[in-house]
Amino acid sequence: MGQYAVIFVIAAFIFGAVLLFNAQLSAEDANQDLSAYQVDRFARGITLVGLKEAERNLNDATDTWDLWTTDPTAAQALFGVPTTSHDGGTYSVAIDSFEFGALPTDPDIVWLTASGTYDGWDAASGMVGTTDYTVKATYETGLTDLGVPPGFRDAIISDMLVDLRGNVEISGGVHSNDELASSGGAFDVYGQGSYTGSETADDDQFDGGIVYSDSVAIPIVPIPPPSADIHYDTAAPFNLNDSTDPAGFLVDGWFSILGHGDDGDAYVLYVDGDLDITGDVRLLGYSRIYVNGAVTMGGNVDLAPVSALAPDLSQDVLLAQTWVEDNLPNGSMIGIFATGDITISGTAFVVASLYTYGAVKFVGGGNKLIIGGITAFQPLDMRGNAKIYYTEASEEIIDPGINLLVPNGIRLIGYREWAERP
Repeated sequence: MGQYAVIFVIAAFIFGAVLLFNAQLSAEDANQDLSAYQVDRFARGITLVGLKEAERNLNDATDTWDLWTTDPTAAQALFGVPTTSHDGGTYSVAIDSFEFGALPTDPDIVWLTASGTYDGWDAASGMVGTTDYTVKATYETGLTDLGVPPGFRDAIISDMLVDLRGNVEISGGVHSNDELASSGGAFDVYGQGSYTGSETADDDQFDGGIVYSDSVAIPIVPIPPPSADIHYDTAAPFNLNDSTDPAGFLVDGWFSILGHGDDGDAYVLYVDGDLDITGDVRLLGYSRIYVNGAVTMGGNVDLAPVSALAPDLSQDVLLAQTWVEDNLPNGSMIGIFATGDITISGTAFVVASLYTYGAVKFVGGGNKLIIGGITAFQPLDMRGNAKIYYTEASEEIIDPGINLLVPNGIRLIGYREWAERP
């Protein structure tokens, strides 16, 4: 081999070695860049988990944001997120500040910082570093005037457990701010089932399916306390026809409602005690009944705002809709607001929107038909032979003192994020 050939071979060997060395360096750099990118992505994912948890905290308690002005430490604990281990890293969320709207219709604003940390690795060298990820976000509450309280928007709403069992048929939505449960296959819901907590319900029995409500729990607007200027003593059963004051009156103790109201403006009845409704009741026109106690509807109760006969309990949904259109063109005309439980027993035909701080219970045999809607703060136990046909409440039966501006969850109005490698 000649001299130049030997030199060429040596040069080629050296050049190849340099190329291989550079390639190895480039591959190592690329691996490190890829590892760093992966670590950044993992850190970002962990941080967003914390952000979602904080969003849930804010959504679930929009009505208690004012805690920040009275007890910042408690507010931080309620809305923020402590350092939490997750998928090889940690996340936390701190509430930076609140700003409250000057007017009830102005939105409230909250600023927060979500932080996440993730440790990366490399097969050759072990740990290659840690990425700290930060998200700054700003939210405001949305306010909506629904025209009626949100508790009147579905056939059934409960702040706690909704348990459906037996031969139950519901035309309209069913929502629980806690658990939605069902047992057996005899019930049918011609609408959507939704829940904020958990569910153990049969999806096949819900015509609109079952969905998880991951935003704000449906707020239930409190009812006003019973109050009136006129005071009635009701040692004996009280006949509504005895009232000459259309503005309303207060009744002490137990009584049975046997009469009917007058046409015209909403007829207002205040009951300071338990209310027992039996027999046929006809309240012509719009009526609001406030009960500072429990409500029991027993026997063959027939409560309706019209003189039309009750529809056949065996009818289908379409026939029920026709009956509502013919007899309730402007929606439900009777609102019953109770602080205690509402119990419905026997064979019952009730055309009213029922609203209670307590529970709603269906007991005993007999067919029960409710046209209107049911809202409860306590568990709703629905069983037996029952049909619930939803119709929205007329605005005339909504207490004028109820604030119809309700929070509809938080809305993102500002956002930025970045990664840092110490």
